[in-house]
Amino acid sequence: MSNSKDSLNRSDIESSLIKEFPYLTKAQISKSVDVIIDSIVEAVAKMKKLK
Repeated sequence: MSNSKDSLNRSDIESSLIKEFPYLTKAQISKSVDVIIDSIVEAVAKMKKLK
C-alpha cells in the first residue's frame, strides 16, 4: 500500500490483499476482512466498558 491517504476503506484493504494473496478467492478475502473488522470492533467495545 503506497497510498498517502490517512485512512483506508474496505475496498482498498481487499484490493491490497487480493494482490498480496492471489491464490485466495475474493470471497475468502472478504470473509477474512469481516473477521478482522469484527475482532477490532469487539476489542474497542471491551475497552470502552473498562473505562
